Amino acid sequence: MTKRGSFGKPGHQKRQSPLPRSVRTNGNLAVSPWASAAALAGLAVAAYWPALGGGFIWDDIYIYIVHNPLLRASDGLYRFWFTSEPIDYYPLTYSTFWFAWRLWGLSPAGYHAVNVLLHALCAILLWRLLRRLEVPGAWIAAAIFVVHPVNVDAVAWICQRKSLLAATLGFASLGAFLHFEETRRRSWLTASLALYALSLAAKPTLIALPLLLLGYRSWTHGRVGWQDVLETAPYLALSVLFGLIGVWFQQQRAIGMELVRDQPLLLRIATGGCAFWFYLWKAVTPLQLSFVYPRWQLDPNRLSTYLPVLGLVATVAIAWYGRRGRGRPLAAALGFYLLTLAPALGLVDVYFWRYAFVADHYQYQSIIAVIALLTGVAVPKLRQFADRNPAWRTAVLAVGVAVLAGLASQTIRQSSLCIDEMFLWQDVIAKNDRDFLGRNNLGLIYLDQGRHEEAIALFRKSIAANPDFWEVYNSIGLYWSAVGDYAAAEGYFAEAARRAPHHATVRLNLDGALLDQKQFDAALAQFEEAVRLAPDNPDARRVLERVRQTRRAGRLQLKSFSQ
Repeated sequence: MTKRGSFGKPGHQKRQSPLPRSVRTNGNLAVSPWASAAALAGLAVAAYWPALGGGFIWDDIYIYIVHNPLLRASDGLYRFWFTSEPIDYYPLTYSTFWFAWRLWGLSPAGYHAVNVLLHALCAILLWRLLRRLEVPGAWIAAAIFVVHPVNVDAVAWICQRKSLLAATLGFASLGAFLHFEETRRRSWLTASLALYALSLAAKPTLIALPLLLLGYRSWTHGRVGWQDVLETAPYLALSVLFGLIGVWFQQQRAIGMELVRDQPLLLRIATGGCAFWFYLWKAVTPLQLSFVYPRWQLDPNRLSTYLPVLGLVATVAIAWYGRRGRGRPLAAALGFYLLTLAPALGLVDVYFWRYAFVADHYQYQSIIAVIALLTGVAVPKLRQFADRNPAWRTAVLAVGVAVLAGLASQTIRQSSLCIDEMFLWQDVIAKNDRDFLGRNNLGLIYLDQGRHEEAIALFRKSIAANPDFWEVYNSIGLYWSAVGDYAAAEGYFAEAARRAPHHATVRLNLDGALLDQKQFDAALAQFEEAVRLAPDNPDARRVLERVRQTRRAGRLQLKSFSQ
């Protein structure tokens, strides 16, 4: 058993470097930690330079920033933290947007810059953590993390500030815990707990951190005792609290009355197995990345449906069996990867499952495990090869630079798609013949641009891909309103309302079509229902009061109130 504060393998004592703490050596080259950190930050800026000039996309517009009334409210901070008004309980993330809106309003450049800087900070923290854990090639692993194209959605999509904040604060919490392990100072444990609470308040992605801490104790000390359990109990309490709050907000606020998916438990587990191997494959071979992937249709009656989860169980069993020998790095990496990825494997519904069961940004906090394992195995072997064959040192270095350059070039290309929402959905459609979400959203963009024929063609293809997607019926209703056929618009809005009776926006659109046809009583009933569904919607209340006043006066103006 090692004494507390030692890192790496059991029995291994931390070595003292003969060089000053401000300098580390790599061969004959002395590199300052500040220079290493600056290099990681420079890589982040270079890889995401196109995104700095990007705009708002999708949820940035409709939920988080552009159309979020709480950002403009003077008491918005209180309402983010202490009410159920937001669609998700990410109070720290919303608070950063609240302050940002007061600094640069609706200028997206500031939001993008903060995301890139958070990504750089996260990479620097990971580098320092890997060094403390004595993982070979720690800086190289952090550099690959910075330029890995799978992370593009988390960095270039502004609303994914939640993922960046959660990971950065979570890794900072881990770093503080390691300081506590080394010094046994309670101040470090308190700081670690505070950072963990903030991480969960950004987004509860690292709810498995208590298990990671116990796993670390077992890895370094050979066992888990009662003291270990007691010291990690506050982390567990925070994890359970924020986890339950997060599930409640997803079920009651984000999902509501909608059916996200119709899968029994066994099929959900099978879907999670497929998702695990999908994420691992994209981490190792980041090709054909997409903002939205096809939604899998798994057959519960086929044995092949369950093979991925059976393969995962077998892999975990093998790693567990070899955890005390040469398989220790694999067991540690697999444990970290699986535990941090678990919330995204689909056992608990989130609203995004309506569109796809996987998304690249879900493995932002997890992918470092795969990268660190590969670099930890490859770097020592490459160094040994270069030491034995000095003539090949330049070639080995060139290979490393080529890998970083190749990943960075793909990241630049992927982040350039986030410059404009139209480019983004065009890319999704090009990669997914069965896409319905991108066709609907691109059609709405074309509708705003007056490209009506292209818009309706996309809407019809969206229906063909998914006839149950209620949003596209609402979109077609907007199309017919735009061309002046209000009777046709009413039919599609009514169909959208039938499929999504709990959505106030659909009711308001249907109201507009009824008003345009002078069906005043029917329109008033729809407006009242819209206000009942969304009592905090100021537009619904404003329009309802106007309809009531003009109806009483007997001089209702013939004007569409379509949203």
